[in-house]
Amino acid sequence: MFNTTETPLGSIRTYEDWYIAKDVLMSTIGYRSMTDLLAKVDNTEQGYIQMPAGYKLRVLTDRGLQQFFERTNSTKDEFSIMREWWFTREKDRGEDVIQLYLNGCVLCGMAVSLLLMRPLTLYTKKRRLTHK
Repeated sequence: MFNTTETPLGSIRTYEDWYIAKDVLMSTIGYRSMTDLLAKVDNTEQGYIQMPAGYKLRVLTDRGLQQFFERTNSTKDEFSIMREWWFTREKDRGEDVIQLYLNGCVLCGMAVSLLLMRPLTLYTKKRRLTHK
C-alpha cells in the first residue's frame, strides 16, 4: 500500500502523490505534535487516508510539504537537514522535460528570427554605403 522514500534521517512513507505527515514531522524531524505545524499548510494541500484498521493518516502533497518548509522557522538540526533534503531531492522530471522542450522552441524561434533579419541588415548596410 505504501512506498518508502529514503531521507538522511530515515525513511518516510508515501501513498501515491501524498507524503505521510507523521513520518516527516514526527518520526524524522522529531516534533511532538503536528496540529500547529500543519496550520501553516493550505487545506487544499493536506488530507486524510482512511486505513483498514479504522484510523485516518494525515497526508501532505508535494506543494503542502514545500509550504511547510517555507513557512516554518525552526532551530532543530533535523528540520534543517530535512528542509535541505526536500529542496535538493531528485524530483519528478516530467515538468523539467516540458520546460526544456519549451526553451528549445524559444531558441529555435530566436535563431529563425536572426536568420530572417540578417538579409535586412546586409541590405541596409549596402544601401548606406551606396548613398555616401
